[in-house]
Amino acid sequence: MLFGNTVFKILTEQRMKIAYLHVQQNEMRIHEIAFEAGYENVSKFIAVFKKEFGMTPGEMRKKKKYYYKPEFDSRLPINRINRW
Repeated sequence: MLFGNTVFKILTEQRMKIAYLHVQQNEMRIHEIAFEAGYENVSKFIAVFKKEFGMTPGEMRKKKKYYYKPEFDSRLPINRINRW
């Protein structure tokens, strides 16, 4: 554990930041976003996204509801996220 977080938790947070930004940009399909965020199983990706944000990526897009998450600020890269 690093500062109270497991490696798995930190990895999941990073994946969700990537996914959240791609959902906001509305340029990619959900399965493409899942892949970019490191998920091979789209259903698993959607479940984790819903747990984090309270709605699926598709629902978030339809409602155009984007949540400000202060904890994202210090960890988000300034430039556009690209695949590693």
